[in-house]
Order: sequence, then C-alpha cells, then structure tokens
Amino acid sequence: MFDAHCHLDDERFADDLTAVLARARTAGVQSFISAGYSPERWRRQSTIATQEEGVYVAYGIHPWHVSAHMDEPSSVMLAALDACLSDDVYIKPVGIGEIGLDRSHYVEEASYPLQVEVFRAQLALAREKDLPVVIHAVKTHADVLSFLKKDGVPKRGGQIHAFSASIEIAREYVKLGMSLSFGGAVTRPHAKRARTAAYEIPGEMLLCETDAPDMTPPGFPHRRNEPTSLPLVLQSIAELREIPLEEAVALTSQNTKHLFAIED
Repeated sequence: MFDAHCHLDDERFADDLTAVLARARTAGVQSFISAGYSPERWRRQSTIATQEEGVYVAYGIHPWHVSAHMDEPSSVMLAALDACLSDDVYIKPVGIGEIGLDRSHYVEEASYPLQVEVFRAQLALAREKDLPVVIHAVKTHADVLSFLKKDGVPKRGGQIHAFSASIEIAREYVKLGMSLSFGGAVTRPHAKRARTAAYEIPGEMLLCETDAPDMTPPGFPHRRNEPTSLPLVLQSIAELREIPLEEAVALTSQNTKHLFAIED
C-alpha cells in the first residue's frame, strides 16, 4: 500500500516515528509521500526520507504557514523554497507541495491575497522544475481551478489532497489532468460528496492517503492518525467501487508511483 499524503515530519511523530513506520509496514503500508509544510520542516523531511526506506518528499509552503507569516514578504518564502530545491543537502523531491488556498476558520482571511501570490508562484516553480503539485483547497475550489486553467497545470499533473467536494468539481479537476486523493472522509457514510467522487472518477486518477497525523478515520483506535489507518480508507474505496481490496491497493499504489515518477 502507498500512502499518497502524510506528514511524517510533524512534531506529533517526533518521539516515536520509528515505531509509527514499523506499525505501518506491519499493516502493509510500505511507501509514503511526505508532504511539505514550511521551510523550518523541510530539513526534517529530508532526514526522514534519507533514513527510512519508502519515504518520498514534496517540498512546499502550506497556506496555513502563509497565513501565520503575513508580515513576511512572499519573496522571502519563495527564495527559501528555491534554495531548498537547489541544495544538495536536501534529498530530491518528487513533487512541489503542500501548496494551495484556504478560506476556512483556520486561517486569517486577510492572508488570502498573499496565499494566492505564493500559490501561483509555486505552481510556476512546479512547471519550471517539471514536478507534479500537491494541492490543498479548502473552500477555494473555484479559485484553484481558475488559476490552474489560467496559469497552466504542470506537465506532470498533480494531486488534489483530501478531496471531498462535489462530483462536478471532481470532473473539472480530472479534465485538467489532476489526480484526486481520498482520505478518512470516504470511510464516513454521511460524506456523500467524497464517496460519490471516489466511486465515479476514472480509476487512473484515484489516490488514497491518510494525511497523518490528522484526519483520523472512524474505527481507528487512536486520536492521532497514522499511516496504519490506510487499509480502512482502501477498504472503503474497494466497497464503493465494488472491486476486491487487492485491486484497490494495486490501482492506487500504481497511480501514486506513476504521478510521482517512482520506479518499482
């Protein structure tokens, strides 16, 4: 199994990451995309990926980080990312992200213009570096779609992380060549939009994730989410698409490897 989006560098894993990954591997989760958040955490991401087999990284500036640093010029944030991508001290990434736009209660609304500026600049960087993007979109799908259409999707496409919007929005992303990644939401019977999209989109555009340590699904025995919960997500995907679990595992694993150009 391949966890297409998690945050292994999160401080909530600082004390027991080795055990977390051991539990994941015992559960059959062998590979992980470690999504970026902020310049302060990229070095930790790189170290983990260097030390742990099957961990691949995407570096990026998360919209929550942008919101928390509104006094910092975008040029400073973006220069840090460009330096990270050019510095051999950091393991080479397989994508740019987690980037995006957020208008939820978690962010300052006044940060939105800066979020847009940083998001579009990172999209341009992904196109320049020929890397797929990992996109966070919360209450902003119309704007994200608009910028992808206006500015251009990276040639390698990308991932819409933790997708839970309507099937109409899902189809718009798929038309642009963006893969949709589903997490714990699809395990919830009332999450009808996410479940409909997971059922209807083309199989080749389907990814599965945990977003650990966040988005803990029902039935997982701990408050902190871990990649170990991925089988719960995949079981729901298999049931929704009426395919064997083994087929769902093979499909989403291969899709993740293809998107991020990871060889077997």
